Parts: sequence; structure tokens; C-alpha cells
Amino acid sequence: MSGYKRVFFPATAASATTPPAGKNLPYTGKPQELVTAGKASGGTMQYSLDGKTYSAELPTATDPGEYTIYYKVVSDASHVDSQAKTVTSTIAAKGDSTKAASTTKAASTTSASFSHVPREIACCGRGDATVCGAVGNVLLEHDQQARMRRHAQR
Repeated sequence: MSGYKRVFFPATAASATTPPAGKNLPYTGKPQELVTAGKASGGTMQYSLDGKTYSAELPTATDPGEYTIYYKVVSDASHVDSQAKTVTSTIAAKGDSTKAASTTKAASTTSASFSHVPREIACCGRGDATVCGAVGNVLLEHDQQARMRRHAQR
């Protein structure tokens, strides 16, 4: 083809016309959808909890905590994939019906085992131990809490 130039036009990126929205959910003990479904143009909206494996299924979770949900639009034949973005959702701590509070997985203790503890201080007795606080994801027993107060006063 003499006298002609081959010209390539870059494909347009697929896009989210309505991005998914994160939710603040109460604890139910059952799997719950973490986002409202987004709408896409030029492809299919897909979601991921790890940022690597995407699916068109809405992500679900059961345990209390804060979740980062990745989403992107996987393109059709005439577009390219959109860039991944994130939205955050929260499932409130068990028994917290007033708000969806951010929670974190707790470390196990030898005298009591808890799967999750709110970031706010929580006191509850169980057996021979009383857990009276949490710093980050570490449970504090009563005597540890007193030692930390003494150390902070120095």
C-alpha cells in the first residue's frame, strides 16, 4: 500500500458511570454485601478484596472490621480496562447497634480468646481474666493496662 500511512487510534478507557458505594453495616453474623453495585460504560464492573483477583460478584464479609474494596471496569473489545480504585466499608462490632465502628482483629490471649475487639476500650470479664482495653490490635489485661499507665506517667 504505497502512499498510505497506517494510523492507530488509542482505545478509550472503560469507566465507572456510577462508582460503587461503601456501606456501614451492623454485625449480623451472616455474609453481607460490602458495596452497592456500580455501573460501567465500555465494560463490566468488577470487585476485589485483595486488589489482585477480580470478579463481577459483589464482595461479601461476615466479620466485624473495616474493608477496602477495589473496583475497576474490565473493558469490552473496543476499550481498555479502567484503573483500579478503592472504596471502604465497615461492619460494626458485635453488639454495637448504634453505629458501624471500625474494628480490628485481636491477638489471642492465654486466658481468653476474642476474634475482634473495637478500637475503643472494651471491658469484659471471662473466666479468670478481665480484658480492659485494646491498643491497636493488642488486648490488654487489667495488670498490663495499669503498667502502661504507670509507664506513660514517667
